[in-house]
Amino acid sequence: MTSPVQMGSWFVLGLLAALLGVSVWLDSAMPLVSIPPFAWTLPLLLAVAVLASAWQVRSLAKGGPARVNALTAARIAILSQACGRGGMLLGGIGVGAWLAVDGSHAAYLDEQSARALWMGLTSVALGGAGLLGEWWCSIDENEDEPPAAAAGA
Repeated sequence: MTSPVQMGSWFVLGLLAALLGVSVWLDSAMPLVSIPPFAWTLPLLLAVAVLASAWQVRSLAKGGPARVNALTAARIAILSQACGRGGMLLGGIGVGAWLAVDGSHAAYLDEQSARALWMGLTSVALGGAGLLGEWWCSIDENEDEPPAAAAGA
């Protein structure tokens, strides 16, 4: 299972990549790639889908009614892990891009930096949903052992 420290390192990696990329972009006279106005909705919808799917895996693991089998549960666990890491990386990129162009006074850059910030924040939410989904999909190592054997007696 991915630890919060590893998730933070993915965020910092994205942040550094964005700061480096935007600083190189500002030194060159290249045109800015526009961020679509509602690009932030995709990570948010994916976070909801991951949480809903991982909740079913959690209910399967707890012995409750679930509509997933073991193979689907494994796929959902892998999706949760990918969303956790990718969300934190994209979150770092979005926040880094916002930090890099936030001091600019051009109206176009202000609009793009606000979009980058929203994209970064929703991507961090996706990373959190992925981490929570991965936690819900994890299996306790001592779950199959009787309580006396788990205690070492």
